[in-house]
Amino acid sequence: MVQIPEGWLLWHSYSDYKNNDSQLFLRAPDGDIIEITGNFKSPMNGSFGKFPHDIAFMAIDSNTNEWNIYLYNAITQKTINLSECSGFRCEDPKFSPDGQKIVFKRSRGNCFQLAELDLQTKQITLLTDDFSEKSMPYYSYDGQWIYFSEAQEIRKINRQNHHISTVYSESGVRAYYPICYEDKLYFTKQISSYNPHDCIMQYDGTNLFFCAFDSPDFDCSDPCPVNKYAMIYSLAKNSGNYDLYYFNGTDSLPMTELNSDKKDLGACFYPLEVSKF
Repeated sequence: MVQIPEGWLLWHSYSDYKNNDSQLFLRAPDGDIIEITGNFKSPMNGSFGKFPHDIAFMAIDSNTNEWNIYLYNAITQKTINLSECSGFRCEDPKFSPDGQKIVFKRSRGNCFQLAELDLQTKQITLLTDDFSEKSMPYYSYDGQWIYFSEAQEIRKINRQNHHISTVYSESGVRAYYPICYEDKLYFTKQISSYNPHDCIMQYDGTNLFFCAFDSPDFDCSDPCPVNKYAMIYSLAKNSGNYDLYYFNGTDSLPMTELNSDKKDLGACFYPLEVSKF
């Protein structure tokens, strides 16, 4: 069994995205694993709030067949649909650092926007226009910026004035799935315009670095920093199926006890050392 730092771990597994058969799992520090279920199907892309018992995720409402944003409390095991009957397809929820807001992607037809939900007032603030698709938003560590993917580029928006700037762009190279950890940005990108495999990059505000486990022969995706040196990520090495791997700063090891015969993706980690659960 791969030993990772004590904490809570979220991830999802599906045979294929279009099959709508995703399952969302939560592993507690004691190793106990539960599946998060309810009146929805295909839950995925879980995100921890300020405390590990607050979890946001996306799933298909069983009644309306719409993609919605849900809030799950791991203590009460109750789930709330935050975007019920909105008429929009709502995806990719991520908590703000203070746990008071959730940013997400919403779309209807050819209308694509990033929106922010205040969990206290339930007010929704639109952050972007609807001219092109924007997805996978993620707050900076200080909450001043929201990183996202647009037109195969990594961009960021200032939460105060909504000014958008480009962080990473390379001709013929797709980039997506930005994740922030402390003052570092991680994202997935195609290795180059002539190598279609994905790798995970680290950006410190000035320089870009490949991660030590990146390979020109396999796809590495969905970065989940555990601390300054270690990371959980997804690696497509066996028959194209993604498995969870743990890089401990030196070696990259398969998390065999968690991996399935499906695609295991979307890891999110909450360390026990900062928990008040």
